Amino acid sequence: MENLENHFNSSLGNSTYANSPTSKKFNSLEAHFSDNLYRTFAHFETNLKTLKNEQVKLSSAVDSLENVHVNNCKNWTFGLSCDECACVQLHSEFCDKINGQCHCKQGYTGDACQCKDNGGPCQHHIRLVNADNITSMGRVEVVTNGVWSTVCDEDWDHDDATVVCKQLGLGMNGIGVSHAPFGKGIGPNFISKVDCKGNETDVFNCSFVKLSCSHANDAGVICVNKSDSIRLVNGSFATNGRLEVRLEGRGPWATVCDDGFTKNDARVACRELGLPT
Repeated sequence: MENLENHFNSSLGNSTYANSPTSKKFNSLEAHFSDNLYRTFAHFETNLKTLKNEQVKLSSAVDSLENVHVNNCKNWTFGLSCDECACVQLHSEFCDKINGQCHCKQGYTGDACQCKDNGGPCQHHIRLVNADNITSMGRVEVVTNGVWSTVCDEDWDHDDATVVCKQLGLGMNGIGVSHAPFGKGIGPNFISKVDCKGNETDVFNCSFVKLSCSHANDAGVICVNKSDSIRLVNGSFATNGRLEVRLEGRGPWATVCDDGFTKNDARVACRELGLPT
């Protein structure tokens, strides 16, 4: 048995077998398979490089389209949706049209360029928004993480509104209004249950919770001057009602007769109350 095995093994390596038709056919098949395998991998590698190049071209094309689109947006807007930049424009050189970053003028800092670059206290940026561009009333919006966001009206009251009005320099008294009377905002809102005492200088110094709400519940304010001599009574809204006055801020309140009362008289009363005319 051992002799037969040795004979078989030796015969595999002898010249007769190596030169046999079977051996030549096997070697030919092996070479053909190796060549096809090499060609397949080479073709795959070429296709992979082509695919990567096409991806780079596509990415560049998308970037170019985005750049063309954002360059068609108005100034102080950014992104594919042309969202409004949160910059204080008076303190900013420009707003990046891609990411909305505010580039501040010399002497200013902060996400919205709302702070003076002198190491002093810096208040959060806040604004009132309404369709008529009246500065003394509107929907309350604040900058959070460089983006404008609205404030939810849950627990929103006159003390909260008063802090906003003082912070904006629009008077020492505010009337808090609910249910988006100045229109619904857009974008995020995650500030709710604001609880101010009325003596704070920044609404972010008041307690609040991070909860979102529907824009149907955006909070608003009306900034007014408190007067001991004039007031509006029984109106359906803070800006209307029966006009009452009292002399020198003392004595009983009395209504004003409409005989000879004109629009100019009404404008004077509104200005005294801090309301728009």
